[in-house]
Amino acid sequence: MNDETTTAEPVVAGEVTGVVPVTPGEVVGVREGNADDELKKFGVAIAVCAILLLFGGETFAIWNVNVETDPVDADTETWEIDIKFGTNEMYVEQPEDDGDGTDSDSWEYDDSDVDLDEVSDFFSNLKILLYVLLFGGAALGYMGHTGEKMEFAPKVIAGAALVSVLILLYIFFSLPAAYDEDTDFFDDMKEDPSFFSDNKEKFSEGTFMEAEIHANTTFSIGFFVPLISLGAAGYLINNRGIKLEDITG
Repeated sequence: MNDETTTAEPVVAGEVTGVVPVTPGEVVGVREGNADDELKKFGVAIAVCAILLLFGGETFAIWNVNVETDPVDADTETWEIDIKFGTNEMYVEQPEDDGDGTDSDSWEYDDSDVDLDEVSDFFSNLKILLYVLLFGGAALGYMGHTGEKMEFAPKVIAGAALVSVLILLYIFFSLPAAYDEDTDFFDDMKEDPSFFSDNKEKFSEGTFMEAEIHANTTFSIGFFVPLISLGAAGYLINNRGIKLEDITG
């Protein structure tokens, strides 16, 4: 018979060792003051997408217009012009005046020699959306790095996704219409303005040349950049289980 008595330490009611109390409404793992590497990385990625479109030049142009002639007789040479639309400038490659080789040049949209007022207005509006996306990505990067203002993260993530969608739709529908407004490009081709088009059947009868014209419009690499920012924001929304009440609340 062991007379030795074991004394147990009292346990405070409701106290559980190793468990951190969570304030009602607070999301576990996204606590104020705690860094969030995932949020920081994806926020930086969204900001970089905006920077690439704003300052990426010809490499990240968003739309391409190509016109090529197929002469109907041996006396007329093939002629081709290729235009890429970047956020700040248009990049043109066309035959040299002497017909020997090609000439590459670029012009800003507000250049008087270009006379593309509607296109210039389009890109001015697009830049506003891109700077909003840049600010949103930078804000998410800051929140993830410092752990501050985390309560605003769901709203900013959703905002980045929405702006990415708006950028894509605005480019897809408004840029071809603006270009046609300035140049009658699609009117001459007897078709509606379209981001994607491929017309090979038109025939030119005039003093300049007689030729079948192949007019083609399509995306350039920069068009896919907003898809990347949309994918990054969409991943964060799905991975963190962000719901409508988290955005509107």
